[in-house]
Amino acid sequence: MFRKIIIPAFFMILAFFLETTEANVAPNINDVTAQELSKIAQIPVEISINIIKWRNEHDGFRTYLDLWKVSGMDISTFNKVNSSTSLFISKKARSFFGQIERLHERLLDEDGPGTAAVDVWESYLITPVDVHSLSMDDLLQFQGVSLIDAAVLSKTVKERKEEGSRLSGYYTIRRLENFSSSGYFGLRPFINMYDSKNKYAFHGDVRSELDFTTLDMVGDSYTKDEWISSLEAAIDDINTGYHNYEGTGIDTTRLKKRLEQELSILDKYKSQGVHSDRVRLFMGNNIIAGVALRHEQFAEKYYDLYKGYASVQNYPYLHKLIVGDYRVTFGEGLIVDNTDEYRARSDFRTKGIYGDISSNRAFSFRGGAAEMRNDFVSLTAFGSMQKRAAYENQDGTYSLMYNDYSIIPEEEKDAVKETALGGHLSMNLGELNPLPWGTQLGFTILKTKYDKIFNPQEATFDIPNDSDYMDTKTFSTLMKGDKRTVIGGDFRTIIGFWGLSGEIARQSEGEGLAYMIKNYFQHRLGYLSIAKRRYDLAYDNPYNRGFSEHARFEDTMFEKDYRLNDPLMSLIQDYPTPKPEDGWYAETRMRLSRNITITRAYMDLWTDLDTGGTGSRFQGEVEYKPVHPLRFRIRHKHQQRELPKTGNYSESVTDETTFSVFSPVSRQDFLAISTRYGRVKLMGTENTALREKMEGGFLNSYLNHRFNESLSLKLGVTYWTTNGMSQWEFDERGIDFLDGRGYKTYLVLINKIGKNMDLKGFYAYKRSVYDHNSFMYRPDPQDELIEHPGFTDVRREHALGFQLYLHW
Repeated sequence: MFRKIIIPAFFMILAFFLETTEANVAPNINDVTAQELSKIAQIPVEISINIIKWRNEHDGFRTYLDLWKVSGMDISTFNKVNSSTSLFISKKARSFFGQIERLHERLLDEDGPGTAAVDVWESYLITPVDVHSLSMDDLLQFQGVSLIDAAVLSKTVKERKEEGSRLSGYYTIRRLENFSSSGYFGLRPFINMYDSKNKYAFHGDVRSELDFTTLDMVGDSYTKDEWISSLEAAIDDINTGYHNYEGTGIDTTRLKKRLEQELSILDKYKSQGVHSDRVRLFMGNNIIAGVALRHEQFAEKYYDLYKGYASVQNYPYLHKLIVGDYRVTFGEGLIVDNTDEYRARSDFRTKGIYGDISSNRAFSFRGGAAEMRNDFVSLTAFGSMQKRAAYENQDGTYSLMYNDYSIIPEEEKDAVKETALGGHLSMNLGELNPLPWGTQLGFTILKTKYDKIFNPQEATFDIPNDSDYMDTKTFSTLMKGDKRTVIGGDFRTIIGFWGLSGEIARQSEGEGLAYMIKNYFQHRLGYLSIAKRRYDLAYDNPYNRGFSEHARFEDTMFEKDYRLNDPLMSLIQDYPTPKPEDGWYAETRMRLSRNITITRAYMDLWTDLDTGGTGSRFQGEVEYKPVHPLRFRIRHKHQQRELPKTGNYSESVTDETTFSVFSPVSRQDFLAISTRYGRVKLMGTENTALREKMEGGFLNSYLNHRFNESLSLKLGVTYWTTNGMSQWEFDERGIDFLDGRGYKTYLVLINKIGKNMDLKGFYAYKRSVYDHNSFMYRPDPQDELIEHPGFTDVRREHALGFQLYLHW
């Protein structure tokens, strides 16, 4: 009933707004030409020439008050220009480091891009590329640029070239029919409108980072002391015979030795922090090289990660050649996307091959990759040989690879050697009449071979002879053997304001199938995207990063560290492949008026193919801007999920509302305030009449103060109480989980200490209080009830970080 009523109503309301709302977007005064400004503002050409001349001499307008510095300005002209244009600070008028900081701020958002995309965008910030040289595939690298945007712009560029002309300015792009404002602002910082005279100039950058935390965090929710306690309890169970391992085939001596090795790693660990250094060198847009060194928090060596690559690109027919560490992504990411991040409900990815000096080690490729391209065909081939971390079974086989290197025995970090070979062929059918411009068909193959045998075994992880058997199908259906072959195809086509794209993939071992199909409708006021996805249980390709609601091992037994023979293996839940699911997804952004915008609203309906449980999630955010730049935002999330019925609860319902205000306080100060309230209702299974309600919320704010062009300070504070419902927010370090009750304060200092050098410092203090009331529990597998008295746990955390950035 929910699906039959809500979905049609959702699309009917959306269609109404698409037909009845009018756009009202003013051109940017830092983009327009003198002729355009004269026509738009109805002012004399002489004055508009003076305005553009002043703008070029001073690297753009930072505020409308700068207009009074223009020769010939009077109150009438000022009012006309002010009312007929918008003002977005030009790329030259902003600090280079500030632009990179804004890119990284996108990572600190629930719906932001991955680090792989931000790494690519950084390169384009350093060396903007001539928009006339970008293909449709190149344009789709930038967030906000849709299929329709890329088709419109690439076709226009081709037509201009045939006429022997070029696009005259940035705002020319904005005025293209069917080109969206989000596409324009997503593309604008990374492009030039001309072929740079210094395209072969040598330049580069260096970045050094150090993060130090006094409370030793392992994963997202556990401290070092809690992990030590879990390991000590597991070892004690073996010593005392608390769990009966007889008849299970488990070698308790071997298991105990492994647990003691992990405990030894934790015991030796001191708060030495995470340190990374990165160097990139550029010869225009044609030759790029990079090297990265990284020290993880549990590493004994000063540097335990070494990565580097060299790349030549943008030559006739040879689009790109990379030797060293690299990243590969095609289609919807179902066959190959060797990043190590999992981001829920995200289908944006930068496609193609790129040098990789990120912190990704578990799924990195090392070897060579090349892409040949002309107007009709693109052919990519790649090969890699890498050693992978894997968990060994009792019989010498391996259960699975995993992506956490922090606390595992040294011999398992490079336990399995993987050889990967693959390729991608795409045909640009849009060059053939009468097919629509932008139509493309592609084929991808990925073959992986291992020098060890994989054979997933539940007994390796499950506590034997307890009340619940670990029968997670997402684990038991993993690949068996030493090789995996995945083949598939991707496609896209665009007709007017409608785009269709997708990918289908099949895994030969296990015969698993996965597919993703997307419909995209674009209007001058917004867009509507509708997608269908399905990933079979037997499709366990570790390089699948398809769109999904949850990670593969989320909400499985691997979340319960106390259930496993080895508690630290609950880190498997961070495996970045999507969960086997079948679902529909719809998303929109809509400008309802000049002051009101639906910044993002989506609905997801899915079925878990492991448990058969269903779920639905709706989230919508509306922004009201009474005057520029004051903004109010309200966001609400409603989620309903059927839970695996191995516990006391069968269903959960979550509601969460967030209200935010963003406003400048002065020309040097910017203030943001957010508050959130959430609640979760849990319903019992058929055998229990339990009903539980959890709730929590937080209040946070931050103030940005700019002392001068070189020095700025950000100060933030957060108060929270959870009452059983965990809260989360994003700060300068990424996502931060807020449990119990407490407060946090942090500050960020950015200082330009030289012409080409910037320093960023970060400090945070966090105090959390956990109240544990007296309770009864039944230890597994014994049946007696034991009473625990109440107690209070207080945790204090200090975090300190530095980043030095140098560019030339």
